[in-house]
Amino acid sequence: MAADELTSGDAGRSAAAGQASEDAGWPTVAFELAVTAPVVVVLVWAGLRDPRPFLDPALLAWVVSVAIVDLAPVQASEQLRLSLAFPILIAAAMLAPPPVAAAVALVGSLDRREWRREISVRKALFIRSEIALSVLAAGLAFHAVGSMRGGWGTRVVAVVAAIVADYVVNTGIVATYLAIAYHTTVGRSLARMHVGSPSEFVLNYLLLGLFALLIGELYVHVGPWAVLVFLVPLLLARQMFFRTRELERTTETLRARGEELAAALEELESVEAERRALLRRTVEAAEQERARIARELHDGPVQGLAAVMFRLDSVRSALARGDAPFLEEQLARTQDDLRGEALSLREVIALLRPPLLDQLGLEAALRRQATVVADEHGLAVDVDVRLDGRLDPEVENAMYRVAQEALANAAKHAGADLVRLVLADEGDAAILEIRDDGVGFSPERLRAAAGEHHLGVIGMRERVQAAGGEWRIESSPGEGTTVAARFPRRPPG
Repeated sequence: MAADELTSGDAGRSAAAGQASEDAGWPTVAFELAVTAPVVVVLVWAGLRDPRPFLDPALLAWVVSVAIVDLAPVQASEQLRLSLAFPILIAAAMLAPPPVAAAVALVGSLDRREWRREISVRKALFIRSEIALSVLAAGLAFHAVGSMRGGWGTRVVAVVAAIVADYVVNTGIVATYLAIAYHTTVGRSLARMHVGSPSEFVLNYLLLGLFALLIGELYVHVGPWAVLVFLVPLLLARQMFFRTRELERTTETLRARGEELAAALEELESVEAERRALLRRTVEAAEQERARIARELHDGPVQGLAAVMFRLDSVRSALARGDAPFLEEQLARTQDDLRGEALSLREVIALLRPPLLDQLGLEAALRRQATVVADEHGLAVDVDVRLDGRLDPEVENAMYRVAQEALANAAKHAGADLVRLVLADEGDAAILEIRDDGVGFSPERLRAAAGEHHLGVIGMRERVQAAGGEWRIESSPGEGTTVAARFPRRPPG
């Protein structure tokens, strides 16, 4: 059976007993007593006025059937229990006088939590009274519209009237109770009480009502045993409900896993695309760097050394002639040229790896790079270093390259006026932070881009992760950009 309605009595158990605290305030207690007292008084008065219907031995079958079904409720959700006693109680309301049917509900409705003393006597009586009042309303509605002696059409209409009356009284009491107990609205309370879609809810309610009509019809022709016979299909329906709910949960779990897998695959494809783009850029950058170094060497040291070679030829001729003044002049010029070419070679080497990084350490190299960027682009760069001692060479190199790229991005792309670079200890790690006051950007747009700036950011992230560090970049339009990395003082492995 699909997740059905709040059955008569089930709503009381799910809301009143299952949700509200035993430490209820006086408004909740007053409401419980306002429901319980009138129901008990009316049933006692009806029993004293005419005790014969209440002493019918056949009522025992109804009470036992309701008790058996109620001891096996369905946990439809974390907050809602569904009872399958609804069709039995509606059938009792159709066959017996309304007060007698209400008495059957009051006595037969059981809750295992009563035995376990998980709910108080007052609350247990309230739950039973709420069920009895719903059944009383159903019986009055049914007998007002028709009877079991009428035709099928009349009986069906009467059953529908009984269902509506039961539902209105049941949900009205429980929703009001929840609103008082939890300081919420009746509408929100009603929303928490239904299981499944509205159409499914109405359909299941009507089917159970027709099932009640079938129980009543069979009772008329067979007797009390008909009630006990219908326990088997009701318990089977309970088992089918469990199977259906388990299938729904499994389907929902599979759907969620599928969505997670799709998201993971999408992320993997994005990362793989970034890696391929970074690899292409790395190869291109390596080729461009080789070409640039070749040009630097050809236009600088190679040309200079060629000039030195020609000058040495002149020196050789002067030496053969014994022209000492000319020889001394040429040797001095040759020395100057060699010093210049040595300086040019050092500059080329510095482009490949700053000698300051090896000789004087990370702080000196960063301050030198900050000065170069500030001079070339006309912005202020504030460097704050609070680092105790040297780091692992691999970590220092990664930090330098990340700072170099971040400073270049701030100067070329951010339009920044001020950049602040912080390098400090943090426990057994070192943190690097570069913050600018530039135009900023949207991280989503950066991920969707494929330009050099995007690949530069990927390159920084890859360097940090390769050195065992943690990486983050924060930015928003008009708010500047912060690049931060946290490195272990020694890389793993």
